[in-house]
Amino acid sequence: MSVVFVAAPARGQNNVAQQVQHRNDIKRLVQWRDHYGDPPDKALFDRLNRYVAANPRDGEAAYWLSDLYSGGAPAIGQDMQLHLQLLVRASDLGHPRAKAKLASYYLKGIGVTKDFKRAMELAVAAAAQREPRGHAVLAEIYETGAGVEPNPKVAIQYYQQAAALDYDPAILGLALAHLEGKHVDRDDAKGMALLEKASKNGMPQAQYYLAIEYLKRRHEGQNDLLAAKWMVESAKSDYLPAVAAMGDVLLMLDPTKQAEAVAWFRKAAEQGHGVGQRKYGLALISGEHVPPNVPAGVDWLNKSAEQGDAEAQEVLGVIYMAGLGVERDADRAQILLQSAADAGRERARVYLNVLKAQAKGSGEF
Repeated sequence: MSVVFVAAPARGQNNVAQQVQHRNDIKRLVQWRDHYGDPPDKALFDRLNRYVAANPRDGEAAYWLSDLYSGGAPAIGQDMQLHLQLLVRASDLGHPRAKAKLASYYLKGIGVTKDFKRAMELAVAAAAQREPRGHAVLAEIYETGAGVEPNPKVAIQYYQQAAALDYDPAILGLALAHLEGKHVDRDDAKGMALLEKASKNGMPQAQYYLAIEYLKRRHEGQNDLLAAKWMVESAKSDYLPAVAAMGDVLLMLDPTKQAEAVAWFRKAAEQGHGVGQRKYGLALISGEHVPPNVPAGVDWLNKSAEQGDAEAQEVLGVIYMAGLGVERDADRAQILLQSAADAGRERARVYLNVLKAQAKGSGEF
């Protein structure tokens, strides 16, 4: 009897401890996804896997394990097949967030065949459970006319409902709509207030757009400092447009910060941002605050040009046209300059005409 008496509370204590750990794990996952916190580690992932195996009817646990399998956490590999299987399970178990995400997948054909009717059903069910992402999917359905007549006014109403539930992407979308006067009355004050709300919630995209709006209003006082503040906050979260813009913001505030600006361009370039690649490539070619390295600079410009950056295409076209640090290649120059000209770069069109005149004069045409 004494053995049983001691063992039973111990098992109970272990179960309680596991439940507490599980609740803390879910809180951490919510903090990561909804409040831009640090990504979970492998230990949390392993615990959640064990929990789901032991509790197959727990829709919330299935949803969050599905979310982990979708990617975004560096310590955890992506498996889209398992992600979708668990997402469907969580949706079938009634989890509202799973319903909304699956609705978005049916709307866009992600991992499933497009089915606008099913997308609508799932989005309506999620919205009925006060899931803001369900309202956001309904907004997208009516905005794009996916299986329904397009209705921007209804779309805005759904975005407003999602925003009222503190869903940052909807708050950002409404902010931009008010700033642009898109399907709503233009209202800069309301747009800025919404941008600030999402920014204070920690949304990197909103912080970036807020910084851009303050840059547009530089004549209104202390906006330079506010722009820098929010751009730094966004860049700290590795939001690539902000990382790429940080160099320009630094130079705007203090032209002597050229070395720091180049460091930001390099960071953006290494993360695959086309504008950052172009700016870092130009710095390497010119030797501005970095050791000059023309071949490396050309490589970065090529990466940027391949992403469709018209300015990089123009610069590369001139480099190949003139043979500046590379072997002259008129054919490559023509392709690059034509792409840049087609994108609206007028100087590229001038250089293209010069190149054609040179070719005609040499008898190549």
